[in-house]
Amino acid sequence: MKNALPAGLVMLALVAVAIAPETAIGAGRRPYGAAIEVPVRDFSGLADPHVVESRSGRLVASLVHGHLFRAVDGAFVPDLAVGPGAWAGDALTVTLADTARFHDGRAVEAADVVASWRRLAALGDQSPIGKLAQAIQVSDLGPRVVVFTARGGVAEEVRALLARPEAAILARGQPGVGCGPFKPEVVGGGEGERRVLVAWEGHALGRPWLQEVRLRRVSAEREEAAFRFGEVELAFEPPRITPTGATTVRGGWTSWLVVFHPRFRGSAGAAFRGWVHAASLDARLGRYVDGRSLPGDVPWPPQGWRSLDSGPEPLAPIEPKSLGARAAVGRDQLVVAFTEGETDSEELARALRDVVRPAARVDARAQPVRGLDLALAKSASDPTWDIAIVRWEWASLTRAQAAHELARALGINGPPAADVIGRRVSDWARGVVHRTDALAIVHAERPAILHAKIRGVVPSGPLPDLVQGWSGAR
Repeated sequence: MKNALPAGLVMLALVAVAIAPETAIGAGRRPYGAAIEVPVRDFSGLADPHVVESRSGRLVASLVHGHLFRAVDGAFVPDLAVGPGAWAGDALTVTLADTARFHDGRAVEAADVVASWRRLAALGDQSPIGKLAQAIQVSDLGPRVVVFTARGGVAEEVRALLARPEAAILARGQPGVGCGPFKPEVVGGGEGERRVLVAWEGHALGRPWLQEVRLRRVSAEREEAAFRFGEVELAFEPPRITPTGATTVRGGWTSWLVVFHPRFRGSAGAAFRGWVHAASLDARLGRYVDGRSLPGDVPWPPQGWRSLDSGPEPLAPIEPKSLGARAAVGRDQLVVAFTEGETDSEELARALRDVVRPAARVDARAQPVRGLDLALAKSASDPTWDIAIVRWEWASLTRAQAAHELARALGINGPPAADVIGRRVSDWARGVVHRTDALAIVHAERPAILHAKIRGVVPSGPLPDLVQGWSGAR
């Protein structure tokens, strides 16, 4: 046969094929394939990302659904968009990538973007960003161009809003079909404690390096052990023992907010709230949590978004507050509640118990409460506790949006949406702080910890960006 290769060349080719994957890794090239086991509390981001309220929901939404922009390592980069868009006359003009496809194979069009945004605006407070969406008008100028008018907005604030996991682009604006980098694999109706996401070839940026992201429902109490024993390869709960070779990435800001019994709310309880806040700051409670901590001078991380939000107007008031002397509360015992199973919250609750003990006639104690969260604490009409410590994981990508997030979470009047988009929230923030309408005792920038084999992961706002992750295992 004239076209047959000599035996020596055939053997050389076989050797080259055999060593190619190892050589590619050794040369720094990212290999396709592999999977990562990711712990989540819920799967809420799969079908309807517009209404996700949890960090798990936002993480899932960032993987399954497409967005015009993504927040990656301190910058807003295109996802479904081509380039950063053009800002002129209070309008951001965005061109859609021709390569973007929904998971059913249909092209992503400007009409899908417009319909998705209008749905967000119609949801209002049912969505974490619904009210903010109402401050932006959208229109399409063709099959691949969309215009966002922010009405006095700031370009980077608009991009930050478009990069939120909740601002996903859905087919015809309705929940169901996504266009993100990973496609849900439907096996047996998708029931149970696991979901599998597979790499999507039709993503605007191309196929992800990882072949699968395997979502496993794991409680906060079990996450540390699951990571230590290799059941999952990502952890948000700091492990007591970090496995050899594990890497860390910034995992976003967490705050411990203080909610008072209704008897201490309003103007009548202002003196006591102010004393609790001042005494907490003096006690330096950041020692009791993992991660880089900051005192709770204001009820949001004062330096949490420096890389994404470097505008000239500071959100936090810088002048000192006069909180006055300790106010007697007339109660024999003060009870400090915390969420059962959260080790860091328990440590903080015990420390705060010691802080507030002098205000009680007899004593103070810490009390675990199953399922305690901010919504439950705020809605309690006559709880068994006087003070509740609740952990809050921030979703916002900018300080201005954090003001809106805090107001919505606490049920207080927030800054107008147009002021958030225009970064004009300082007056509102000063009023909240001076009235002690919202209190935090500690802020901490928490790490996300990854198994040694997973590489290339960088922060995506408060989440790890798994889209560019890859496996370096050999």
